[in-house]
Amino acid sequence: QGDAGVYTPHSSPGETHGAVVPLVLSLQEGDSLLELKQVLMQKHALSSSEQRFLLSESLPTSALMRWARLAVLQEHEVHLLRAGELPEAPIGPANEDHAFRLLAVRIEDQLARFAASAEEDEFELQ
Repeated sequence: QGDAGVYTPHSSPGETHGAVVPLVLSLQEGDSLLELKQVLMQKHALSSSEQRFLLSESLPTSALMRWARLAVLQEHEVHLLRAGELPEAPIGPANEDHAFRLLAVRIEDQLARFAASAEEDEFELQ
C-alpha cells in the first residue's frame, strides 16, 4: 500500500510501530524549480503542498527522504537525477545536508507547538 511512513487515507495505526507524530511538508513558493518538483512529486503520488508523513523514533522513511532531497534540489544538481525519478539515494553531500536540515527545522517547528516538552511530560507521568 505505498511507502511506510507516508500518510494516506488508507493508512492504519497498525502500519507503524511506537509513537508517531504527523509532519506536514510543502514546497516553497518562489522556488525556481517549483514546476519540475511538482511534476516529479505528482508522478510519484506525492503532494508538493501539504504532504503528510508519519515520524517515529526510527530513521526517516525512504519516502520522506526522497521528498526532502527533491524539495531542496538545486539547479546545478538536476542533471544528477535519473529522468523522471525521485532521488532514492543521496544526490550529493550538500543536497543530503540540506535535506536533513530542512527536516530538522520543520520537526523543531512542529515540536515547538506542543505546550510541554517531552521531559515535562515524562515528569508528569511519574
